[in-house]
Amino acid sequence: MFIHKTDSCDNNTIRLGIENFDYWCQVAYQLSHEICHYAVYALSKNGTESTPWIEETICEAFSLYFLDYLQKNWSKTLLFVKNKYYATSVFNYLKNILERKGQDCIISRYDDFVLFNEEYATKREYRLTNRNELYRIMNSDNLKGLLIYREYMLPDSLLMDIESYERDYVSNSAVKYLCDWQREIESNISK
Repeated sequence: MFIHKTDSCDNNTIRLGIENFDYWCQVAYQLSHEICHYAVYALSKNGTESTPWIEETICEAFSLYFLDYLQKNWSKTLLFVKNKYYATSVFNYLKNILERKGQDCIISRYDDFVLFNEEYATKREYRLTNRNELYRIMNSDNLKGLLIYREYMLPDSLLMDIESYERDYVSNSAVKYLCDWQREIESNISK
């Protein structure tokens, strides 16, 4: 869990829900997820709130992206000395995550969308399909566009200003994916 500075806390803090730090795959997955939340927060204007249906998807996809990077570059890490073959464990961990099947959430009214957003942080099964699709198109060139999504949130809304977002990131396939997903949600709500 990423905790940003508040009146009661002078420092930004990242807490991991891990019992054993020897399971490096889980540490890498959770830590990269929370670092992504921190990057989104740090790149946001003051007071810009998280929007779970977007941010959780981005941060989980980033965790998958990081696991993929880690397994491909394992031999360059300091942990390689402890276990030369752990890249295979990282590969299998990533493969197992990607094989999980999600649950479609039917959104036909704006109230459904509000509930979907509220439950999104805790109901991982709602985001597996979108997370996996976003991960598949992530690359080092399109990460920044994802990390500043909050700059495009419409005031007092769960929706982004997708026209401006796409205009500013015209060749960013990850931003296009988020905008197309929002269009799909909006079309279901307006039916």
